[in-house]
Amino acid sequence: MWHLKDEDMTFESPWITTCVFFATLQQPLLTGREFTDADTKGSQKVAVVNLTFARRFYGSPQNAIGRLNR
Repeated sequence: MWHLKDEDMTFESPWITTCVFFATLQQPLLTGREFTDADTKGSQKVAVVNLTFARRFYGSPQNAIGRLNR
């Protein structure tokens, strides 16, 4: 279940994934990077967003890279 608020860009997701998630689905990324083994509970938080999200909130997938979602 996703909870997304346009005004503050917060969201929650119950899903946890691993670094082989996209390879397993045979789904390439448009831009950016996949999750790695370095992405752990204690590391800087990262996210992968879909094309619709990137366009809606940042104008393009390229503009979404490195952005902070609070």
